[in-house]
Amino acid sequence: MKKYILRFLKEEEGAELIQFAIVVGIAALLAGAVLLVFQAAGDQMHRAAELVDDMEYATITPTWGGGGGGTGSPPP
Repeated sequence: MKKYILRFLKEEEGAELIQFAIVVGIAALLAGAVLLVFQAAGDQMHRAAELVDDMEYATITPTWGGGGGGTGSPPP
């Protein structure tokens, strides 16, 4: 068996096959990494959209004066 493995590694076809397998493996790893990045970005966009949808616009009542005894009316 060892003889066949050594012959396989010495032949050019075997070397080309190994190189091809390495390239395919690297491409698969890169594709997986890209998918994870896009999935994470999509999750963040979904969270942001939910936050915007859940926002409640509070009614803010302005207060003028602040010195006590004021009428509470806006300054001229």
